[in-house]
Amino acid sequence: MRVIHLMVKRNLVRTFRNKGAVIIVILMSLLPAMMMLIMGDFWMVPIFTSIVEDTEIAWSLLRANILAITLAMSSFTAPVSILALVCSDFENKTIDNYLTAPIKRSHISISYIISGVLFGLVFSVFIIGLGQVLLLLTGDTFLGVSTIIKMLSISLLVLTSLSTIFFYIMSGVKNVQTAGAMTGLIGGFAPILGGVYIQLSLFPDAVSTIMNFLPFSHALSMMKRQTILPIIENHNLSMEMQEGVIDFASLELKMFGEVVSSTTSVIIILSSMVLFGSLSIYRLVHLKKK
Repeated sequence: MRVIHLMVKRNLVRTFRNKGAVIIVILMSLLPAMMMLIMGDFWMVPIFTSIVEDTEIAWSLLRANILAITLAMSSFTAPVSILALVCSDFENKTIDNYLTAPIKRSHISISYIISGVLFGLVFSVFIIGLGQVLLLLTGDTFLGVSTIIKMLSISLLVLTSLSTIFFYIMSGVKNVQTAGAMTGLIGGFAPILGGVYIQLSLFPDAVSTIMNFLPFSHALSMMKRQTILPIIENHNLSMEMQEGVIDFASLELKMFGEVVSSTTSVIIILSSMVLFGSLSIYRLVHLKKK
């Protein structure tokens, strides 16, 4: 455990000292929020208003949606940023040194994955805190301790899943330039497939079913439920209005024509975590020493 602790500490220190990585996480996390605020009057607010027939509630729904998406984006971009370190460590022979040292290879994999999770959690706590302050300043209510705990739990779950996925991907690259290109590609397309920029409800059923297999889609949906459903409940919206908000904001995912429950979403995220975690450890264990 001491070896893992030292390696995680080293990874976090290096990443936090890399101002570029930190700035990228912040910008990519805030980009959807800025786009939604700029386009709010022309896009989401009019649609929400047409559903709930109240502009003030519509803006509250938009702000709740933005908080959920910003948190989900930070949970996505943070592991990508820190696990790009894997490629750098392959290129500068750091991992080769680990492989020849008396260190279990599984510990090497686990240390990078834990680093991705912890790096992301720092941003998650910051975003939830900042988001709550901004919500209060705009007249919205306090999220509630239980809601904040649930959001952090969802963030932890998806951070672990995505960290295993990105470690597996990056451990096969071993080139910093290629890793940079892949990071941009993943950062650009995965949020689209996860429903950040385009509501999942707007995609054809066949496409949305495929997209709903992504752990990021399930995490985003669960986070939206934590921020948007309380607004629906507090304003006693009619059943028709509730269904309209749920459909437009993609609070419910559907797979094979059936609504996916929160339990199923958690199982899908956990399954991806176990699968790619096992593959990551297997890849490093069977990597030949140079």
